[in-house]
Amino acid sequence: MEASILEEGKRLIRCSLDSVGRTGVVRNLRIATALLPNWWPIKTLRQYRLLCSKIDFNGSPCSIIYRGLDFSGSPQVSQSAGSQAIYLARKDNGKQSFLLQYLPPRSVTSKHFHRVTTERFHGLEGACFVEVNGEETLVNGRTFEVAPGKVHQVKTGEEPSLTLIEMLGNPDGLVMTDHYYD
Repeated sequence: MEASILEEGKRLIRCSLDSVGRTGVVRNLRIATALLPNWWPIKTLRQYRLLCSKIDFNGSPCSIIYRGLDFSGSPQVSQSAGSQAIYLARKDNGKQSFLLQYLPPRSVTSKHFHRVTTERFHGLEGACFVEVNGEETLVNGRTFEVAPGKVHQVKTGEEPSLTLIEMLGNPDGLVMTDHYYD
């Protein structure tokens, strides 16, 4: 499912997966981002039981409106060898889990594959490339899926990226038991 652009008043916001007030493919998870400091009315946040976190995104404030993610604790640096990814939030639902990944400019994740897990990369802000078996695909405001057994790596160019990673199929959830290095 591609990310969509919605109009809220006169401001454009990028939403991933499921926009506020609609039914989507991912139950109980809502996320929207905006590179605007105070763009969402508090009344609307309360009405839809949404929370707001703000991060610095390449020198600009970025609001993350969400429900169903855990932002508790400090950001976590990736456990994968050679990865420069930082994980801001998570949701561990076993066979369907999520990570909110920030990847700084000119950075990479580890080159790896999964035997069981399918990964969907939902591009929220910035631009990243997912390389699968040597072929790069731009994930910018859209969704890209990597099937089990495919060697892949996420990369950024001059700008950072904020990506929601959806992991499907691994009953162990957010653990490294299905993470193999190439």
